Amino acid sequence: QIRCNHTIYDEFCGLEFVTNSISFTVGALTNNKFTLNLPGLGSATPTVNHWVGGLIRLGTTQFNMITSTSGDLLNVWRYMPDLMLGATVLAAPGCQNLKSRCIDPFNNYENYLGAPDVPLKDIFQGDGLKGSL
Repeated sequence: QIRCNHTIYDEFCGLEFVTNSISFTVGALTNNKFTLNLPGLGSATPTVNHWVGGLIRLGTTQFNMITSTSGDLLNVWRYMPDLMLGATVLAAPGCQNLKSRCIDPFNNYENYLGAPDVPLKDIFQGDGLKGSL
């Protein structure tokens, strides 16, 4: 497993959702509530795909995974029936289960549960460790 096996913000990952989140007010909803316009989201994004794989929270119990962003537009994985125009949501960035994202921006490498340095060669698929036979 090259990527981390933890789910971001779970007890094993160790990151706190609220500590890493930013509050936004929903400015518009399109695509049957799968696309949210969150004014200020684009300017709060330091890197490309910063939010992908992260979460939004509506209220205290409704979570949804962020699948993509573009400027102030954010797309979510599933329908949220209670999401309304003007609602306040918390958005927290994703890590895409990558070592590099675990290190920066989260400084959470001690909880990384991936094996990115394992060789990709597979001796059982004819790759051989010393080359082809």
